[in-house]
Parts: sequence; structure tokens; C-alpha cells
Amino acid sequence: MSVQQYSHTCRGLGCDNTRLIEAHIIPRSFGRLLQYQTSANVTLTMNAATRKNPLGVFDSRILCSACDGHLNKKYDEPAFEFLKKFKLNRRDLNMRETRFNKSGVNCDLLCGFFLSVLWRASISTRPECTLALGPHEDEARDVLFGLKLLSSFDVFEVMVQRYRSKTIDVNGLYSLPELAPFGELNAYGFSLLGYRVTAKIDPRPLPDFCKPYVLNGKRALRGQIVDFEDTPEFGRAIQMTIRAEDRKACCKSRAPVRPVRAG
Repeated sequence: MSVQQYSHTCRGLGCDNTRLIEAHIIPRSFGRLLQYQTSANVTLTMNAATRKNPLGVFDSRILCSACDGHLNKKYDEPAFEFLKKFKLNRRDLNMRETRFNKSGVNCDLLCGFFLSVLWRASISTRPECTLALGPHEDEARDVLFGLKLLSSFDVFEVMVQRYRSKTIDVNGLYSLPELAPFGELNAYGFSLLGYRVTAKIDPRPLPDFCKPYVLNGKRALRGQIVDFEDTPEFGRAIQMTIRAEDRKACCKSRAPVRPVRAG
């Protein structure tokens, strides 16, 4: 991880360090886990050309090594170890279950990790990062760096769904956070290792039917199991893949321009 000198200042709590690093929005451990041995991970979007991102999107203007290391040690590493090991069992894959339940889980740690991803995306100016936490950005930072308790950030509630599919490996899917309203509520969503994370940041409460699935303050991880092909994310993934293939075919079909001599 390279360190560079910028006129930008670290966005960590009370930090004025200008020696910033390549801080990944989603920890690079996830990109490293998902990378195939024969090809690099790529970024797909609706409008931009496909780009190789072996370890995911990073921003060199947001965090210093110490502040990024704090987030990594407190949230990224333990969340990564849990998420990469928690798999659906054979019965779930046979489409017989619609919910999962795992007890003895520190759900507040997962909530903190998901909040750290949202916050890093919010403070980034990378074009791939389109969300903004607005007035809640500083409060999220204060929670992440221990100035405030997670329980005091009561506008923030998290739910998790688990994808399954008979046709593709959903464990290899992940996406950057984006605005994803939950009904009339302000919320954000992203995919990670086969999970779909929905994070509400809104003073209004979630509907009553959601309460059993809210992670905050819980010691059991509960969520719904959804067929990936039935989700809006599947439709968007297909659209992005088609557009990427069309752009690739268009580039290959362009004939070289030959100069024409006048007269």
C-alpha cells in the first residue's frame, strides 16, 4: 500500500495527517478472496468502460495509514473472517428455506463494518462512489472512531439478506454502496460475498415486519434468503454485462482511420 503526499487531509477523527494512502472502499481482503487465479476482478457500470480492479476501488485522498488501520483492525478483519466462513447449508441451497438464523454473532461488529464501508464511500470523490451521508457523515465517523456509541446512532439500522442461485456463484458478487430507498425511508445498499446489505439512515422507524431482522444490538444474525434471479440486482447485473459486451464489440469493430490525400 503506497503512501503519498497530498494537499488533502485525512478524514479520520481529529486527524490532520496529509500523508495519505490508497484506502479501499471495500477492504481489499474481499477483492483478494474473490480474485480468480487466471483473471483480475473488473468493475462493471452502466455507462463507463469495464476496468480491471484486482483488489477493488480505492481512494488516495481520504485516509492516512493510522486511521485506515484503525478501521481495518476494529471492523474489517473480524467481519471478513466471519463473512467468508458463514455459508448456506445444503438444505438452503435446495431452495427449501426462506430464512437463516445464526446465534452467537456480534451483530454490532457487523453493523460497524457496514457503516465503515458506507462512510468511506461517502467521503470519497471517486466516480464509482455516488452516495452521500450528508448531515450524518460526521456522526458516522464519530461512531467508527469511538467518540460515540453505535447505539447512540439511532437513525442507523441494518438488515441483511442472503442470495442463492442454482446457476451462478453468488459468493463471488460484490458491489459498492449506493442509494437504495426502502419505501419512503432513506437507505443504502450493497452486495458482499453473497449478502445484500440494507442500511437505513433515517429518523423514521422501519416497518414492524422488519424488526426481527434488524441486526443492531443483537446476538443472533437473522435474515431472509432470496433467489438472486428474482432481485433487481440481477436485472442490473445482466444489463451492465450486456452493455460491457456491446462496448467491447463496438471497439473491436471500428476500422482504422486512413488519411485521405487531397487531389
